[in-house]
Amino acid sequence: MVKNISLLEDFFSIRRFWCVYILFCLTGLMSFGAYSSEPQVLRFHPNCEPEVIDSPRVRRNLRLKNRQVPADSKIKAMTKIIEALKADAIKKNADAILITNKVSKHPIIARSGKINKRKFILEVSADLLRLCEDDKSLSSRHTKYDETGALQHAQAIILSKEETIVLRETKEEPQVVSLKSNVVSPTMGVYGLTLSSSLAETESLFGKPSFRFTSNENTTTLSYGRGHWLYYEDGELVKVNTKTSLFTYELINQIPFSNDFDELIWAVNNELQKGTKKDNGDELGRYSANLTLIWSDYSNETQELVGFELKSAESADLHMDMGGESKSYHYDWLVNLVQTGISADELIEKAVGEILMSNDNKRYIHDQYLTFDINRGRLSGIAMGDSLFNSKEKPKPWKYDNFYQNQPLEEVRSLLADSYIEVGDELHVDYDSYTMIFHAYDGFLYKLELKFY
Repeated sequence: MVKNISLLEDFFSIRRFWCVYILFCLTGLMSFGAYSSEPQVLRFHPNCEPEVIDSPRVRRNLRLKNRQVPADSKIKAMTKIIEALKADAIKKNADAILITNKVSKHPIIARSGKINKRKFILEVSADLLRLCEDDKSLSSRHTKYDETGALQHAQAIILSKEETIVLRETKEEPQVVSLKSNVVSPTMGVYGLTLSSSLAETESLFGKPSFRFTSNENTTTLSYGRGHWLYYEDGELVKVNTKTSLFTYELINQIPFSNDFDELIWAVNNELQKGTKKDNGDELGRYSANLTLIWSDYSNETQELVGFELKSAESADLHMDMGGESKSYHYDWLVNLVQTGISADELIEKAVGEILMSNDNKRYIHDQYLTFDINRGRLSGIAMGDSLFNSKEKPKPWKYDNFYQNQPLEEVRSLLADSYIEVGDELHVDYDSYTMIFHAYDGFLYKLELKFY
């Protein structure tokens, strides 16, 4: 009898185990299904103009240790913020999330309006999007931040071409622009755009450029992707090439290039195409009087066609002249403007270059070092860092107030006294309307940013 009871207990015990196990599996599947269909943080902009349902700001406290923020604290805070944004997006029936800004700073005490220097927070701003019903596809233009909150424009060059983006349960490949032609020709030009074409004709055929730069009244440079640079003199196209020598990687890596043009397999008069291989002994560099082909060595025996340069006979070799050694980059005037208030329109008027960072955010280049971010008509950031242009003369270093390029970090710390928080290789100082961020490398200051609230 006892044995039978024991067997019966074993039976019910096993039965309970399997019930719990099956319930666990079902719960896990339900959770996975819910997770896979939740709104995702976009790495690429939508093709169709989305509806912005809401623009929340989420903040989390960062742990301070000896006036420093440990790396794991920032990662944990960002994870919690993403979770909160997704929960908010689900609640408001949004399709996707677009991170628009991220800043680390001291919080402001609501009652007094003063900065609370005992705390340090990570604050993320985002747009909750409802995508177009008839087109939920994504373009190949990167958003400013990826799904982890990391800046994308510095990573755009290493993203895989095969990468797909999950938008709820739909996967979309980056879309490629539709051009009338992929032909490069001495007479027909590049993809149907001939030499001497105007800026208006270019944008009509190619769309808006990723980057626009005007070094003087007569010279303009446009970029369409990392490998398509167009040069204009007196408003007419005089040269197109696949690699520029005018700008440094410091500037190029700030541009969120579209892959549309770079992924195009162009052909030279339907005879040779991008990627064509030839023997090293063959002379195919000079295709015609105005078209030069660029070959790259991949082995001792063969070369691969990787680029071209098409230019008019009248075009001179372009070079950057931003004042050279004679120009001063002491930004005393900027210090005064920051304190008294800056007009975005005034800064835009003085800009020599423009980078389209996102639909609402543009970065304007002021000179060799200085850039301004304008978001929806409002100044959101100022930065001065490494040189942006390749010039014949080495420019003088920049200086802002008591801080200057290549300043020893110990000297910066001494000037800031106890007002800073150290986050990795950065020093953060909060003021009433902005945060100053000092970027150091190998113990020296190389970049200074002002992020406005």
